[in-house]
Amino acid sequence: MDTIPDGNGYAQWFLLFVALFWVGSVSLMSLTGGWHRLASRFRDSAAAQGETLPFVSMYLRTGGLPVGYRGCVNVTITPRGMRLSILILFRLLHPPMFIPWTAVESVRPEDFGSLRYIAVVIRGSPTRLLFTEAVGRKVQEAFEARYSTMTA
Repeated sequence: MDTIPDGNGYAQWFLLFVALFWVGSVSLMSLTGGWHRLASRFRDSAAAQGETLPFVSMYLRTGGLPVGYRGCVNVTITPRGMRLSILILFRLLHPPMFIPWTAVESVRPEDFGSLRYIAVVIRGSPTRLLFTEAVGRKVQEAFEARYSTMTA
């Protein structure tokens, strides 16, 4: 008489596949989107004091299609710059980073398809950070405030 397998072996292989897929996907996002490259330049280990905007959606664009981070980025805006950190579940190859305003070339509106974003352009980097307008306006105000205090 044939016995029916209990499926335990399949469950283990499935969990291994899901774990490897997750690690591969999160790593690929960091490398292709530009987070890894930016974090190597602006890596930060201390929490910044400022206005924290939790669960922000943003895109990183390095040339082609942008890599989306929907609702998993925490942005802290300070008078010196902005800190970006990602939820722990996605942190692999995504260390927190602090981008000082002195490293920002411009903060400006940018259209992508039919949507409008606020783009943060970093000096010496091909990667642009694209924020929704609500968050982008706060980033833009902080960036412009920094420059208005420098010229005053």
